Amino acid sequence: MDQDIVPADKELRKKIVIFLVLVTIAVIVTGSYLEDYLDQIEQHSQKDPQLASEKIMFVFRLCTGLVSLLLLCMGIYLILLARRTWRSGQYPPPRMKVIRDTRIRTGAEARSITIVMLFSSLILIIFAFLVLCFPWALESKFIKQRNSEIKPNTGVEQKKGGQSSDQPPLNAQVFFLQILLNKDLSDLDSVECSALPDIV
Repeated sequence: MDQDIVPADKELRKKIVIFLVLVTIAVIVTGSYLEDYLDQIEQHSQKDPQLASEKIMFVFRLCTGLVSLLLLCMGIYLILLARRTWRSGQYPPPRMKVIRDTRIRTGAEARSITIVMLFSSLILIIFAFLVLCFPWALESKFIKQRNSEIKPNTGVEQKKGGQSSDQPPLNAQVFFLQILLNKDLSDLDSVECSALPDIV
């Protein structure tokens, strides 16, 4: 029956299409700018690897922060929508606009949709915090990996075959920079880097 269908809102559909087009353009422009910026960092990494590593870590954390924020917003939106659905006993809830003709679901169907939305929101929020913590976890992993190659309490790096090197250990951020830029760590042999902090 017609009364069981929520008609599509053409104005809302138009706004969503425009929004998606603008987001796509923004991503393309930002991606091009980011690629040029990373190329500049790579060029300066030989002169000042410490500063270059700080810049690339800032960009990395900024990107993951934005992704985390988007996931968190989606999770909160689903929670609010699930709340409206549960209270009204129907989906879509009253006064909700849709982009396509949607059949109204009530009773058990509405409750099932509510549970799915709550479960999805929980997953999105968990992923948001995981993405937010990813840069620090990754850097910590590199620190531990680098420490495992250094003699305890000596600051001397172990080479393959049991031989040792008098080269000082690489700073964690510098080491991380070289991994991201896919460069040879031997290029930094002439650079003075501070010792890595002890990991308990």
